[in-house]
Amino acid sequence: MRVQKFFATIAISALAILFSLGASPANASEKIIHQSGTVPTSAQSVPLEIDCSTVTQAGRKYAVDHNVNICGILSKKSGSTITPLDSIDNSCGEAHIYMYDSSYYADADIEWGVTSSVGEIISYDLYAHYDGQADSGVVPDDGWWPGFEHENSATVYTGTGSASADLTGTVETLLYTCTVLDPASGAYIS
Repeated sequence: MRVQKFFATIAISALAILFSLGASPANASEKIIHQSGTVPTSAQSVPLEIDCSTVTQAGRKYAVDHNVNICGILSKKSGSTITPLDSIDNSCGEAHIYMYDSSYYADADIEWGVTSSVGEIISYDLYAHYDGQADSGVVPDDGWWPGFEHENSATVYTGTGSASADLTGTVETLLYTCTVLDPASGAYIS
């Protein structure tokens, strides 16, 4: 029992050191920078929105302590119910998606990501939807991420012609559940 406790402590300490040095989980993507270095006009970023029905007492306390009027918390009496209709500023970060013509015939590159402004991301459950002339589908992207941002990408077959992509899903932080407000992008695929 003591040996197991010792090794568990060592493992947790090692993970904490790795994450503090900027390491990431084995399946996490590196930060994506488009090859051209520019963001196309079809790229879109939108706010993440807090799901006010999921705000915990700890989340309420954090908002009050930091004078952040999320979900109308500063205008509510202690112990009252928080509802989305009471929202004043429900932004908890941003989500983006970009679609580009790939260097491969009839393929599109899609890059997406989320950034939290209300604490570190604990987990994410994202879906990059795409629709092209010859094919459409969804790229699921879920996991955990000990940081303030997460990015990923995929190359998908769409066929030649106009294509589009959008992002849906949720992001969990320590205190809030945030909803992706459906950013969209499009490109002509050759």
